[in-house]
Amino acid sequence: MTKSCFKTFVLSLLLAPFTAAHAKEVAPPVLISQTYFYDDKVANADDLFIITVQNKLGMIDWDGTTVEMKINDSSTVKITSKNPKSFNVIADKSYPKDLALPTVKILEDQVQIQVPQWHIVKNGNPKISYRYVNGPNTTLWVQFQNTLQPLLIHQEEISLPAILNSKDKKDLESWIDLLLTKTAAVGPNLTYSFRVSYEYTVGPKVPWIVQPVFLAPSKQYDKADAAAMADAVENFFKANQPYKNNSSQLVFSIIVFQNQIPLLEVQEFELPLDLTDID
Repeated sequence: MTKSCFKTFVLSLLLAPFTAAHAKEVAPPVLISQTYFYDDKVANADDLFIITVQNKLGMIDWDGTTVEMKINDSSTVKITSKNPKSFNVIADKSYPKDLALPTVKILEDQVQIQVPQWHIVKNGNPKISYRYVNGPNTTLWVQFQNTLQPLLIHQEEISLPAILNSKDKKDLESWIDLLLTKTAAVGPNLTYSFRVSYEYTVGPKVPWIVQPVFLAPSKQYDKADAAAMADAVENFFKANQPYKNNSSQLVFSIIVFQNQIPLLEVQEFELPLDLTDID
């Protein structure tokens, strides 16, 4: 069973009352909590940044009511229901093409609305607001006061060739540049820190031997970074002449910051040494 990481933000909300004329009063949505979760298992580089955004609202009087959901101030989704187990979800043309439609579920006295496949770099931090429409009556838009700020931490071992879909031997500079560009270290308001170690074992039940190679402090991506890092790794091997066998691998750790706030941490990207140009 896939292990899921889960982190919850319960955010305060200021609601303004709305009185509709010539019909029953329609109160604005009551927003309870905003959360996100993500999978530890990744199949490609984009999976590192995929989250499911989950909002919980107070129970809705579905009789004639449409829930309108606005995403990042540009796209609107309309949700209607004829019974508690069946929902009609329709998005407009500006809805992000890489997003699946929201799912809706009743949980006791709450309504759970999930937006899956949210790419936190491509789509930005989620900004979701809601209002109700019932006949001629429309409530004010309401949204969580604070923007959801995810932190995605991947502690498991990840094969670098597998998630880059590139299993051919290549020079170390190319591997590092692919790693940096595919893990979104390249982009506006993004910086990253980078650590490299060399690891090997001499037997199946023997602990791995880990040798630190270098640590790069937080910085913005530059096209020259990969070459400089590859040189540092190659100089380590020339100076230390470490033991090598068929288990030898380089392990890369990266932290990506967005506006100086940690966004993504991957602790172990593994690259077999025999897929590089290091002798």
